[in-house]
Amino acid sequence: MESLANGLILAFLATAAAVPFLRHPAKAFGWVDRPGGRKKHHKITPLTGGPAMALGLLAGLATLRPDQPFTLGALGLLFLLGLLDDRIDLSATLKLAGKIIAALAMVFGDGLVVSEHGVPFGFSLSLGVLSAPFTILLIVGFLSALNMADGSDGLAGSITLISVTALMLIGHFAKVSPAPLAGLTVAITLAFLLYNFPFRQARRAKIFMGDSGSLLLGGLIAVSAIDLSQRAGNAVPPMLVAAVLALPVFDCLILMGRRMAKGQSPMQADRDHLHFIFERAGLGKRSIVLLIGAGLALVSAFATLLWLAKAPDYAITVLLAAVFWGHLTLMRRAWRSAQLLRTVSNLATPASAREQVPLRVILGAGEKADDKTAETSKDSPNPTARAPKVRR
Repeated sequence: MESLANGLILAFLATAAAVPFLRHPAKAFGWVDRPGGRKKHHKITPLTGGPAMALGLLAGLATLRPDQPFTLGALGLLFLLGLLDDRIDLSATLKLAGKIIAALAMVFGDGLVVSEHGVPFGFSLSLGVLSAPFTILLIVGFLSALNMADGSDGLAGSITLISVTALMLIGHFAKVSPAPLAGLTVAITLAFLLYNFPFRQARRAKIFMGDSGSLLLGGLIAVSAIDLSQRAGNAVPPMLVAAVLALPVFDCLILMGRRMAKGQSPMQADRDHLHFIFERAGLGKRSIVLLIGAGLALVSAFATLLWLAKAPDYAITVLLAAVFWGHLTLMRRAWRSAQLLRTVSNLATPASAREQVPLRVILGAGEKADDKTAETSKDSPNPTARAPKVRR
């Protein structure tokens, strides 16, 4: 236990120290996110969050040395894939291929397979030989989900911190020793959030994690979830682990479904993510992160309480179905939801502290204006284009 604590402290300190050290080299070599197009930040921002967390992870691994060589290699591949994408904007096909290769290494190299499926629908479910392909699909899907969630300061890091902490608490209740990679994930994410979390509404992030960071963290969360499921066996139902990861996955699935229904590519950027709905409602960056983080924590806590109360697995399935329906309703009626949230926010905020922006500007200026000025992931077709001015 002492070596685990030493590894976590070392990982935290290494990550925190690497951020300022990497800032100037990142600007010199072009590993930066430039303002313009659909992005809302106004200054060139280094994409050093991913490299800093990778260095912190390596520092911790030097002490802990987990016996998962193929998994560590897969995480390295994901980091390098994201690092290249941050610099030269890789095609969606190439990124998908890299994710699949990394998932294959985890599944067939170190045997990270979701083999226990519990009783999610009132009867025992076993995929047998399909367990490995199913696990690969889960890993690749979650990598994409967390990458899509990285659209607001502190959001992807907060999702990671809450999810992995919840998984470790579940492991504690199941009397499963904490996995070294899960602990290291918490340590490096905490250090990263010191520079990226919007502690004040008007505070701008000093760094972004970039695709290198979101893919690395996505891989670490997936490994932590599958590792817990494996080591706990029947003690932890798979639906409980799914509940911990539900919100970013639901957001990704609903958006991809909506895009395909419109005849668009599922990877096409848009303004319909949950955090953009909250943004259109007039919420600040800190409020958005706290609101989504609270939702994720509540779903995880409620599911965990059902499990501790020895409720049947399908009770958690019903909970997830209700959360999915609520999420779908919110996103299908995005503009009306934003208007309602704006009204509630105004009622809860003193008049002197309200943002003096007319509601018609936020909700009535049109989707086109918002689409041209908003920050999204780097799969935008022209990330360097200047956004036209919008008349107020």
